[in-house]
Amino acid sequence: MADQQLVYVTLDLRRALWVSEITGAKIVCAYKSDLLANMRKQGADIWCFQEAYPKTEVPTSSFRLLSHAKTLKVLQDMKKPLQFLIFKPSSKIKKWIETQKWELLSSDIATSKRLEDKLDFAELAVEAGVLMPEYKEVLWNLEGVQEWHEDFGETFIVQGRMGHAGSSSFVKRKGENIALQSGTRVKISKLVTGDTYTLNGYVDAAGNIATGPLWKQLMNVEDWNSAELGTVGISAVNREELDHIDISRLKNKIEKLRLVFIRVGYTGSFGLDLIWSSELWYMIECNARLTASVSLQVKQDQISGRQPLLGLHAKRSILNSDEFRLEQNIAEYSQVILRNTRKRTWKTPRFLKSGLYQLNDQREWVLKSRSSNLADLQEGEMLLLLSRAPQSFIQSGSDYATVMTKGPLHTKYEVLKEEIRDFYERVVLGHIVRNKDLWDDRYARLMKKGKDPVFILQRPVPDYKKAEEKILRKYRQVEVLDGEVLQMKTKYHHFVLVEKVDGTRGWLHESHRLNEGIHAKEFVYPGKLTRKADAFLKSWKGTPYLWGGNTKNGIDCSAFVQRYFWEVKGRLLPKYSQDQKAESLKKENIVEMADEDLLFMKSRKKGIAHVGIIKNGKVWHSSLETGVVEQTIEELQEKYEIEHLSHLDGENLGL
Repeated sequence: MADQQLVYVTLDLRRALWVSEITGAKIVCAYKSDLLANMRKQGADIWCFQEAYPKTEVPTSSFRLLSHAKTLKVLQDMKKPLQFLIFKPSSKIKKWIETQKWELLSSDIATSKRLEDKLDFAELAVEAGVLMPEYKEVLWNLEGVQEWHEDFGETFIVQGRMGHAGSSSFVKRKGENIALQSGTRVKISKLVTGDTYTLNGYVDAAGNIATGPLWKQLMNVEDWNSAELGTVGISAVNREELDHIDISRLKNKIEKLRLVFIRVGYTGSFGLDLIWSSELWYMIECNARLTASVSLQVKQDQISGRQPLLGLHAKRSILNSDEFRLEQNIAEYSQVILRNTRKRTWKTPRFLKSGLYQLNDQREWVLKSRSSNLADLQEGEMLLLLSRAPQSFIQSGSDYATVMTKGPLHTKYEVLKEEIRDFYERVVLGHIVRNKDLWDDRYARLMKKGKDPVFILQRPVPDYKKAEEKILRKYRQVEVLDGEVLQMKTKYHHFVLVEKVDGTRGWLHESHRLNEGIHAKEFVYPGKLTRKADAFLKSWKGTPYLWGGNTKNGIDCSAFVQRYFWEVKGRLLPKYSQDQKAESLKKENIVEMADEDLLFMKSRKKGIAHVGIIKNGKVWHSSLETGVVEQTIEELQEKYEIEHLSHLDGENLGL
């Protein structure tokens, strides 16, 4: 109907790039990103929750975004019948949309989940004659591991029912443990070695299938769980490679997959993961939904003059016949979706920006332009697309960026992976110098020249000696004490990359005196283990707050916690509160609080992470307004929102 409005709902804008251009959909997103301005310049109609309501907590799921009262008002104000495209719809989303008398453009949710469930899909596929790696369904337990190694070999694959490869699938090698809870129902399968591929497709109500071109994944099965980059990386398949894989056999496999779709009554978009091994195609996973590569697929279709698969899905088109496009990938683009695979929340660097990056004559990555237009991307460059604004907190397991490339690198996958990893380490993480190029076993002792505190910085600051204090404060990381031993990692211009004993890294200007050699041969742990808890707290009470500070002249919240546990308990915690959270065990209820538990909070005004220590039923913390202070929970809640209570493993506390 002409008066209907198509709405594409996504948490972040990366998944919406070019979708509005192709489908005419209005974009509703949760998180603000620096992609907003460029996308609007290109004609996209975008409503962003975080932009419209910067002081309101951002919804963290598509359902929460859609059902939020503020979003609902925007949708109702359109005064049109609405149709929704959603990346991964749930039963709750479907029910909510139906309650509003709108329409979700998706197949039955239960059917979609059945196909995406790795156990159910394997059973359906095998019944239809689709070749799958040999597998068995089991309840995971340590007692059965030896038997499974005997059945499936030194290395086998363990997959949970739902989730992407980086979170629910594991490569189990003999003698190694995996992080899987006992009693979890899993699929154990034989490791099939070979190149891994992916393709997107659409199946209509009559069972006709249209596919997109074949993509090669940048990480094979053996790479699962091993790379911080995440696991979603795809590159165009070149003509030469197509001559060495049997496309006719792949088409035959897709024909058999049609039987699965017809049997369960599925229509709409889908994505497949496959392995080409020993002249055979193995199907390993089906995603019955819009896939992570939807934006790139949409643009590829447009560039190649094809009808976009997303358009077929949005219009619920009926195909005249099957349309296989497996050999039509001519645009030569590649992408990697960056995912926070750490066990903790990660804060994106303030200096990171979306745009086109290129290598200069010194082989340094520099920002060429802020464009997010794929047509501007040249060979040898990287297009970085960020899902969040700078200094956003990215939860463990969440995607936060896409990196795209173009050119002949797609014919050399190992080279491409190396180039992207180089960009990831030096630009995204801000290391400037790669880990593989860092020095080993070089230590130095800081010899302060005056009374002013010395801080290591997040990154080198141009014209350091002339830089204003507010600029230095912006990049301040943590204070280094007089006489403290640091490990020197590398030198860049007039700065040295150093690492503290707790693992914190940062840049120190060469004007600060570092004595090497006999002055420092290894780390020396800070402080003394002579304090009792009450004496420690009493001695620090009233110390002013200082961001990055670590002395009686000024200390921040996480440094205060760190000093307490080292000087009182003999355990050296990480410096940052998010790392301290990751190293502690969450308690279910705040009423369970006990001495030396950690209380994690965020300020109500700015949402800044904060941490304190429980002692005698009260919270000791270093606050911006009061410095080190003892307060009740009720007093804290006036300015802070309590996130959760944690405790540290007693056996590691010197108890």
